[in-house]
Amino acid sequence: MDEFGRESLVNAVVESTNKLFNSKDFKDSYSIHLNGEWGAGKSSMLKFFKKELEATKWKIVEYNAWENQAFNDPWWILINAISKRS
Repeated sequence: MDEFGRESLVNAVVESTNKLFNSKDFKDSYSIHLNGEWGAGKSSMLKFFKKELEATKWKIVEYNAWENQAFNDPWWILINAISKRS
């Protein structure tokens, strides 16, 4: 349930993402920056993105860089998460 109307924004971004990546002219990468204060709903937005993207063709790999910052090689944890999801 989305009491704040964020799901419609998520749907628009997912639709644009799918359209972009399905374009034969797409050759680059891009990122989406999600910024907000504590409690602003960033985690809820990410859950909506995950739900909508997985409903199409995407595989989602969850990685929390903040939780893994103390490791000497945090990239290894990310690679491991990707290999487990593939």
